[in-house]
Amino acid sequence: MTELASQLEGVANYNVAVHEQLRPDGSGRDVVFLHKIVPGAADRSYGVHVAAMAGMPASIVKRAETILADLEQRFERGDGASKAGRRVQGNPNQLMLFGEPEPLPAWWSELVDALGSIDVNRMTPIEALGALQGLKTILQKPR
Repeated sequence: MTELASQLEGVANYNVAVHEQLRPDGSGRDVVFLHKIVPGAADRSYGVHVAAMAGMPASIVKRAETILADLEQRFERGDGASKAGRRVQGNPNQLMLFGEPEPLPAWWSELVDALGSIDVNRMTPIEALGALQGLKTILQKPR
């Protein structure tokens, strides 16, 4: 998502300023959100920290930390065997967790065109039901 700022006019990245500090026992980092919005993309993901602060069970937070650490290590090793863990082109701070997006199926264009041709403000209830049935028909076609 951070790449959208370089691709679309009027889109900008902002993030919440963060103070991080290593725990004295070496068991991880403590994160404090500073309640200040600053321009630019975040330098890393703080989702796991937010989940912990929101009260997610410790077992889930620990598992998420393990998965994130594994993804980061795979990237650092240059492990190209998996799509997960690569960085988004042009943004070294953004992990690509799910690989390249798959192309849209052929029926998608037909569905979008059918939706685009519907003028809900000028339809009777019966016409609306017919239009809905037409959309369902597109989705139910054998593939």
